[in-house]
Amino acid sequence: MLSKRDNLLETINGGHPDRFVKRYEAFFPLQFGDPVSVTYSTNPAEYQFTIPYGPITMEMAPGSPGPMPVEGPGITVLGHIDDLANWRDYVKVPDLSRIPEQSFGPWDDLVTKCDTSQQFLTLMTFPGLLDHIHFMMGMQEAMVATITDPDILRAMAEQYVDYLSEYVAMVVKRYGIEVVHEHDDWGSKHSTLISKATFDEILLEPYKRLHAAYRDAGVQVIIHHSDTFAATLVPELIEMDTDIWQGCLTSNDLPKLVGEYGKDITFMGGIDSDVVDAENVDPALVARKVDEICHAMGTSHFIPCTTMGGPDTIFPEIGPLVDAEIDRMSAEMFN
Repeated sequence: MLSKRDNLLETINGGHPDRFVKRYEAFFPLQFGDPVSVTYSTNPAEYQFTIPYGPITMEMAPGSPGPMPVEGPGITVLGHIDDLANWRDYVKVPDLSRIPEQSFGPWDDLVTKCDTSQQFLTLMTFPGLLDHIHFMMGMQEAMVATITDPDILRAMAEQYVDYLSEYVAMVVKRYGIEVVHEHDDWGSKHSTLISKATFDEILLEPYKRLHAAYRDAGVQVIIHHSDTFAATLVPELIEMDTDIWQGCLTSNDLPKLVGEYGKDITFMGGIDSDVVDAENVDPALVARKVDEICHAMGTSHFIPCTTMGGPDTIFPEIGPLVDAEIDRMSAEMFN
């Protein structure tokens, strides 16, 4: 029986996995308590925290699927300026050279719990480039700026890439990180937020440079999370040098995508969280959804997974239910 990490590599490299990778079982995530947040973050109010770059105020109320930016006068970093050309005057970038040694303490303790014979030590990064732009400006203002000021948005993305590249290199060097799992939601359930042409103009080259920096730092596997429609951007994901698209919804026609692009990228998702991750869900519904996607996708370049951007579920009982059904499908579909 292959180890969890070796089974993952066989799956994404088109080899011979001996079972389905079960959601996040091959990854040991480093996410909260990162040294930059320990050094620079504050908690402005209950259920709120800050992303130091910006800074950006985020809110995550109990029961919500993920944090969202708090917008408003005096809060949104670039929401109040008259001339976007002056954006650099307002954005504060954390100085990574001034992170004190004690800020690494939470992660120093956490990494000792990772069995690297079974799991990849995985750095979770948030937000991605598009999220970063609209977190800084507000969604409406950011969407307008894709038309009026694409060059400025490209410059904002490039500056953020400089920071992320340095940050990831620092963490990889200290802990031997092998996987980066980035988070950037690119659309709604049925469409992307921006057109393919706009994505290519503003974000494609910065993302290519970012992923090249990850490889240069020693990262083995790059995962991109977007629990949205993004089928039209799969060629961009491949050109960016992405190994796994995590969070891919069934609205993307995943069987068609794995048939067309499976040799170049792995699809991790297909079990829509908005369907199965619900209170008092019928276990038969979970079983049916897992069965449908596993049979539709096959056993290569596919990882059955709930679509939220991490191993947790909103309702804790859902994860074990899904895992049991994935085990059932492994027993049925692998010799």
